[in-house]
Amino acid sequence: MKAESARFFAEKFSERWADRTKFHSSKFKMISDASCGFLEENFSCEEIKNAIWSCGSEKAPGPDGFTFKFFKRFWSIQKDDIVGCVRYFEAFGSLSRGCNSSFITLVAKTKDPLVLNDYRPIILIGSIYKIISKLLASRLKSVISECIDEVQTAFVANRYILEGPLIVNEICSWGKAKKKKILIFKADFNKAFDSLNWGYLDSTMSQKNFGSKWRMWTRGCLASTKASVIVNGRVTCEFPLQKGVRQGDPLSPFLFIMEMEDLNIAMKEAVEKGIFKGLSIPNVRPPMSHIFYADDVIFLGEWSKHNIDNLGRILRCFYVSSGLQVNFKKSKLVGSGVIDREVER
Repeated sequence: MKAESARFFAEKFSERWADRTKFHSSKFKMISDASCGFLEENFSCEEIKNAIWSCGSEKAPGPDGFTFKFFKRFWSIQKDDIVGCVRYFEAFGSLSRGCNSSFITLVAKTKDPLVLNDYRPIILIGSIYKIISKLLASRLKSVISECIDEVQTAFVANRYILEGPLIVNEICSWGKAKKKKILIFKADFNKAFDSLNWGYLDSTMSQKNFGSKWRMWTRGCLASTKASVIVNGRVTCEFPLQKGVRQGDPLSPFLFIMEMEDLNIAMKEAVEKGIFKGLSIPNVRPPMSHIFYADDVIFLGEWSKHNIDNLGRILRCFYVSSGLQVNFKKSKLVGSGVIDREVER
């Protein structure tokens, strides 16, 4: 059972297409040179301490077995060692062996789980890596609004989760009043956080004006990732992760929404070139075509076979580049002002 669990999850996190086609565009929003420099400054001792104090004291530990209550209580003794780990990472963009190891614990998704697919993997991250990830996430959080479009409402300051549903509701009301046929497609990405391609992410950050040192740090966080599975209280052999960002890693949500910017740009260019026809709403420019909340995406447009077919093509191209694949069986296509028979067809 242990060997099969390790094989299953090693396969799940393996990347068959390490060198995917990159998406290039001159329309990416970029961070300023000042922000680029700020991100790459060495971390102060105060920042390191704040990162530790911002972590929950009693959260489940990773393979090292230490909770953050331990680090807080014995900070005066451990301070120099922890700062030394951070300084090493700053200089070389890598972590010592074992510092980026993690446990995968399995939580049943059904009442009667029979196969490994019936379990949801929860990843427990080691404390040293989490400190470094917290430091990077804190820096990135303060500048990320510069390079993330307004259509993305997740993980960016002063943007709200309810904006998307409220906008869709208003559009449906407008469409009914104007007797418009509206295409609404709620896309479900298959294991989105687990599928992100690292090389593609690095290319995106480069186009957004992130510096070489910051990208070295990010690559160091991702490429050193290893995991083992807890099965009946015992741990399997360790295996490397080759793609994805771990849920529970403080840096993950910010890296993920940067990847989704590629789809945002692709949709905007498709609307500009007439490949996809968005909704032309009075006093709203350009035509509205999509709303994001992390990996929750709603596409909006005129109801037509042309739009449906081309949206499918855009999403397939995005998958080939990024590794993020839409699960069309779990996704939902709705036609506002469209008869059911026409939607089913």
